[in-house]
Amino acid sequence: MRVSRTIRRPDVFICARCKYRRTYSTAVNLPPAPPASGIAQLSDRRLISLSGIDAGKFLQGLTSNNVTAANPPRGWYSGFFTADGKVLYDTFVYRVGWSKKWKEWLGANNAGQEEYAYFIEVDAKEVAGLSKHLKRYKLRSKIDIRVIENDEWAIWAAWRKNVKEQAPIVDAAAAASTGTSPELEQQLAPSPQDDIILPDPRVPGFGDRLVLPADMSPKSLAPFEELDQTTIDSYTIRRYLTGIPEGQSEIPPATTLPLKLNMDYMSGIHFRKGCYVGQEKTHMTKFKGVSAERVLPVQLYPEPGSPEKQASPPNFQSYDPSWDNVINPPVNTVIKRTDADVKSRNSPGRWIAGIGNIGLAMCRLEMMTDVKLTVDSISTMWKPGTEFGMKWIENGGQEKTVRVKAFVPEWHKPHMGIREPPRRVQ
Repeated sequence: MRVSRTIRRPDVFICARCKYRRTYSTAVNLPPAPPASGIAQLSDRRLISLSGIDAGKFLQGLTSNNVTAANPPRGWYSGFFTADGKVLYDTFVYRVGWSKKWKEWLGANNAGQEEYAYFIEVDAKEVAGLSKHLKRYKLRSKIDIRVIENDEWAIWAAWRKNVKEQAPIVDAAAAASTGTSPELEQQLAPSPQDDIILPDPRVPGFGDRLVLPADMSPKSLAPFEELDQTTIDSYTIRRYLTGIPEGQSEIPPATTLPLKLNMDYMSGIHFRKGCYVGQEKTHMTKFKGVSAERVLPVQLYPEPGSPEKQASPPNFQSYDPSWDNVINPPVNTVIKRTDADVKSRNSPGRWIAGIGNIGLAMCRLEMMTDVKLTVDSISTMWKPGTEFGMKWIENGGQEKTVRVKAFVPEWHKPHMGIREPPRRVQ
């Protein structure tokens, strides 16, 4: 007798860019719009445990943010750079030595080392690379490095409706001088009974990050019990609408300077700390002038004459789950002006990632937006009514075109200002 068997495929993580890429089918199932309030498990992020009496000093020499007692007691956003100042890993660092749950998980072997313990959050595809990177610099440091398994701790993102309007505005002067925002400095010191919860320091009001034991639900915590659990797609869509790049697929290791990724705007760099790997290039880029390119949120719309419902530049950002014109152009697709008679030595931008009609792109500010960076920026190529587009060949050999509009987020504007051009000393 023939016995039928059901073969279960192993669970694998698929990034949003690949999940929603059009293949040969015209059917597109985009995720729904994110809820105004919600909580989502970030399955594409992993943790590394770093503990030991030298852990703080060790991190201080490797990461872009300041690892001192004056820093926020719960954690911060930071980066690991190459020697020439390009981003290797974008990370969150959580202080965990005070946590009772952390002590129970670790056991009694490290008693007395509470103030020298951290969790480092990184893209899941880069956890092995970061672990190897840390061990390369360990030498004789008295530290313990351990990759945390998925069944031990989990990372969550939570957000609430209307919090953005209530969040404090970043003091541009303070952020420019220290790389951290005032609300970070005002974090309350946690008690041992508290859970590991960090207000996301990158953008005011973006939400909270939670690091909880894998068998614990965030809905068991009073501040989050009323939030509906949603998918990681909702979190990703919110990131794209806000203009926040994250992870290996959007920040390829050792390819991009941190200022182009807005890490200085997102409280990820401390410009007054001591030496760390990549500091010289990072500080030179900061104090030499301005970054001509930055990651911005963008929105796609059809070419004029297309049958779609909107074939004109959008006035504001909005995610359309029914978008069916084109999905996810190839990474690094060049963005060009649609004016056939206008030529430039530099392309205005390039596509990074997206879902449906929204995404992120690396944009030249004075070409794709009305931002003016310096007093003598008389050669800017942006003019009112200027439009931009992308063109590429899909798998079946079909040529695809779409137009794209970049938006300057409100949280960028307190940091921006017209600068005097550098003067030569006579």
